[in-house]
Amino acid sequence: MTKYSWPGSVVCPVFEPAKVSVIWKTPSYPDYQRTIRGDVDARWYPGFKEKVKSILLGLKDEDLLASFPRSGFIPASNADYQPILDVAREIKLID
Repeated sequence: MTKYSWPGSVVCPVFEPAKVSVIWKTPSYPDYQRTIRGDVDARWYPGFKEKVKSILLGLKDEDLLASFPRSGFIPASNADYQPILDVAREIKLID
């Protein structure tokens, strides 16, 4: 159960909120990321990846953003995903 699914679930008669407790919280991590192929510049043209990145980060059109649905985009790096890797190792999902 996530903090996002919980509010909709409490109206369901199957759940008894008084009998539910938090047993673990996932560390914060970036979700709903957008990625692009590593070879996109070679496939399309040099600078294509940066052009897409610039367009997404600069997107301000609320109607268009609502289709994602997002209020905007922020840049991310591989280091941002370290919490996911740490949890996967902690629960022995990976070595």
